[in-house]
Amino acid sequence: HSKDTGDTMTHYLILKFKPTMYTRKIYQESYDAFNEMVEKIEGVKSFQLKENSIDRDVNGDLFLTLELASKDMLQVYLDHPLHIAYANRIKPILEHKLSLDCE
Repeated sequence: HSKDTGDTMTHYLILKFKPTMYTRKIYQESYDAFNEMVEKIEGVKSFQLKENSIDRDVNGDLFLTLELASKDMLQVYLDHPLHIAYANRIKPILEHKLSLDCE
């Protein structure tokens, strides 16, 4: 899902859930949450959400690519109530997360 084009910053996120906690419902809830963020948070331009397809202990469960309008928009996104609500919702079932931010 996406909004307009231009100079961007990319926020990458890998999420690994606690054993047996990741389900297709988590994927759909995550997709819906990021779709809403694209629609409602200025500066969040687009996202892609990928699901792991090979069961290995070292693999994450979800991989998010989030395109932001600029470097400054990262903090806007991180501080937004929609992002905070999503993070709080998954935190109890999350085993590990890893992020990377690139211009």
